[in-house]
Amino acid sequence: MSVLQAGPADELTHNQRRPVQVWVGVAIVVLRALAVGSAMLLTVVAPEEMELAAEDTHFAIIVLSIVAVIQVLFAIGLFCGSNLARMLVMGIATISIITAAWAYFGDGQQIRTSTTLVAVTLDVFILLALSSDAVRRWILDPRR
Repeated sequence: MSVLQAGPADELTHNQRRPVQVWVGVAIVVLRALAVGSAMLLTVVAPEEMELAAEDTHFAIIVLSIVAVIQVLFAIGLFCGSNLARMLVMGIATISIITAAWAYFGDGQQIRTSTTLVAVTLDVFILLALSSDAVRRWILDPRR
């Protein structure tokens, strides 16, 4: 039976449960929001660890707050089935991976386990989860 055809059994069970990949994508986006929140907390508690000047601390807190709120909004959008949120999250993950690769290959920046490696790993997981066929079908299904 095709994806576009619905039989009687599909009518009864078409409550369209979210695919596991959506749950994984939402969880990873929430993890990223928590990571941004922890960076914000570190900026407040120990700005010298973040290597920020005193006047830059307030700006960093504002930017990190905005990024954390946007990440939470993306997670809510993914959970609700927003294709725009899915595309934006995948686009940001792609840009993040390219930026990390550029910094490593072009600028010689070292890959640190605590930052770069974790971020790239989460971005790859986001791309794998949200680009799956099951997620695409679930988000684009008009009966949902």
